[in-house]
Amino acid sequence: EPTMSDPAGYVLGQTAAAADRLALQDRQFAATSEALLDELNVRPTDRVVELGCGPGGFSRRILQRLGAGGVLVAVDRSDGLLRQAAAAVGESEARFDPVTADVAALGPWLDGADVVLGRAVLHHVPLAEVLVGRLRARVRPGTRVGFIEPDFRAPLANLAHREATGRTELEPLKVAAPRVRKPSADRSADPIPAADVFEFRVLQVNVRPGEY
Repeated sequence: EPTMSDPAGYVLGQTAAAADRLALQDRQFAATSEALLDELNVRPTDRVVELGCGPGGFSRRILQRLGAGGVLVAVDRSDGLLRQAAAAVGESEARFDPVTADVAALGPWLDGADVVLGRAVLHHVPLAEVLVGRLRARVRPGTRVGFIEPDFRAPLANLAHREATGRTELEPLKVAAPRVRKPSADRSADPIPAADVFEFRVLQVNVRPGEY
């Protein structure tokens, strides 16, 4: 079984505690996850490629949108997490195809995709903008692409603001922090300029310390 020290393992581990954390994350991201699926207009017969499926929390939601003829290609570098995902999704009219692969190294599993999406995966990819560029070059016209990413900036900015209060030597932090913080909201949609070949959306989730 892959471990945290295994390059094929999930960096945050595959223990029971890690599974509980990911289940909590799924509940926290529930509304935003459904909003992304709505935004991408996932249809029953779509071929959906999920990057970094983990133990299958988001996969379950995707499969609920798919029907007979639909396919979910769930890609993760961890065999252990893919086994958890297969167990988590249970029975479905759509086909569930787990693929062991590094999501940053796009492979033939991407071919024919109608939708490409991921949740809380891009921040695990070094130079994620390179991956986005590769997606632009690989997918066919009309492919819908979207990701959900936690917004880690707000809690860090709040911490910097508190640390700087009353300390003149840290005044630059206090000035910069409000520029980073966003108004409190369940989610914000930040469209990224898209090439003509596909639509690209990122829904950012504002998280507070201790919730992720």
